[in-house]
Amino acid sequence: MRPIVVTAKLGGVGVMGDGFFPLDGLLSYAVHCEMGRPQVEEAPAVDCLERRGEGEDWYYAASFAVAEWKGEGKSFWVKRPRYSEYITRSEAKSVTVNSGQFKGYNMPVFYLLADEIRWYCVGEPALILDLLSTHVGSVGKKRSQGWGLVSAWTVEPHDEDWSEVRDGVVTRALPAVVARDRGLDGDPGWYGVKPAYWDVRNQGDVFLPPGKPTT
Repeated sequence: MRPIVVTAKLGGVGVMGDGFFPLDGLLSYAVHCEMGRPQVEEAPAVDCLERRGEGEDWYYAASFAVAEWKGEGKSFWVKRPRYSEYITRSEAKSVTVNSGQFKGYNMPVFYLLADEIRWYCVGEPALILDLLSTHVGSVGKKRSQGWGLVSAWTVEPHDEDWSEVRDGVVTRALPAVVARDRGLDGDPGWYGVKPAYWDVRNQGDVFLPPGKPTT
């Protein structure tokens, strides 16, 4: 395994999310797809990335997203059920529109703009490129609606290991106790340290890369 930089060329649309977009999370998803998406109790292992840390606080040597964000935008997610068509085709004389399956929505959604996103990691370049190119066509939330489209993936060697730290500042979520012991800088917060990031068992007090946009 070696230090590399992974780049996603974006397809000209916004990316939804908190701006972190962990690379190991994308690769874990890709591994799950490679397995045929079986029912699992925890995120599949990403063997093409180097593991670091000890005990339950282990994590992958993979940074969070780095990008020259051009700004933020706002759009809307709209759901408007065809009430009249439903009533016509069923025996119902009315429908409840304030709650339940027929409730309408007009929800604001926020997105980030950039030409490309980069990640730094230590891993197997060929395997990483194959997984991402085959299974990850977009980044962030609301991917099924066309957000975060990736037009191309590239994986290149990198001279330095920025998977955890760059110039004394964390580049990914690190357990707070680890970051303090190493004298690192970052924003204190509560976040996951490995996939699945939404799983509370993987979350805790961490240091996060500073200055990230949030949506």
